[in-house]
Amino acid sequence: MIELVIWVDSIIIVEYHTPTVLSELISLLSYLGITAQSVVPIGIVGFFLWWSLSKKLAQVEDRTADIEKSVVEIQGILTNKYRLKFQQSIASKYGKSNSPIVLKSTFKPFITKPKLDKQIETKKPQLLEWLEDQEPQTGLDAQDAISALVLSDEIDHFLDLKSYKQYLYEQGKTSEDAQGILILYLFEVLIPELKISKA
Repeated sequence: MIELVIWVDSIIIVEYHTPTVLSELISLLSYLGITAQSVVPIGIVGFFLWWSLSKKLAQVEDRTADIEKSVVEIQGILTNKYRLKFQQSIASKYGKSNSPIVLKSTFKPFITKPKLDKQIETKKPQLLEWLEDQEPQTGLDAQDAISALVLSDEIDHFLDLKSYKQYLYEQGKTSEDAQGILILYLFEVLIPELKISKA
């Protein structure tokens, strides 16, 4: 505490002031021999170091953002290429040319025996609503959207595929078979219901 004495008309007023943290810090630095003249150059050098490092850090952040954007673009390209190759593969293996491509009759039992066709018929309004929300401009756009749906986990929001997958497993089929057969069946059932103008 610092005692401050003030004389006012022959009356002594004594006030007590608590020193601030800043004044205590200045006193401590002075006691240690650190003065404003010795701190200013260090402060200037420190400021320029901070400024230089912050500019470099901003450049690194910009480059990192560019790399992240490039990775996302590459992932999109690879996903589209995979989807295209997958569609070509399943079309030749399970489908027959039509508009849209339809499931070969030899593969229909994989849909009907586990009663997946009944489930799809029940969920058809929701599946069509989802497909319309994708805003396909052409039948090929609709095929791409359906392929993406089946290849993602989002299909599980519409259909319970456990019995279907188990049935295919028991028939010696793979996950790729399950996806391919389902995709072509959905092409056949959903795309004709869309209002896509003909060329």
